[in-house]
Amino acid sequence: MHEQTPQNVVQIHHDHIRCHWYTSTNLNGPVQIFDSRRPNVLSNDVELQVKKIYALPQGCSIALPLPSQDNANDCGIFAIAFAVDLCHGIEPSRVTYIKTGMRAVLKVAKLNGFHQ
Repeated sequence: MHEQTPQNVVQIHHDHIRCHWYTSTNLNGPVQIFDSRRPNVLSNDVELQVKKIYALPQGCSIALPLPSQDNANDCGIFAIAFAVDLCHGIEPSRVTYIKTGMRAVLKVAKLNGFHQ
């Protein structure tokens, strides 16, 4: 029995081997992976997560070009930003992220809630 591919999914994935966060979606058709680290290489762990979530018999693509993190700590912030933008219909590859302000925005949202 073949599983039906879920539609309109935005998911954040954690690669426990590389200690890295990714965002995936199928909002615009084929599954895309958004990764803020260079080079863009998926571990077997994340590839397996993506295949299970989207019921894929084969691999997926990595969306490029994307804003990249300048250090080893910002992948989670970028994964959240990519997911939020995708949910609002914004293509992350067309956005210029203000890296110095991303943590502050997330902290305010955490303290005050994401809704008004």
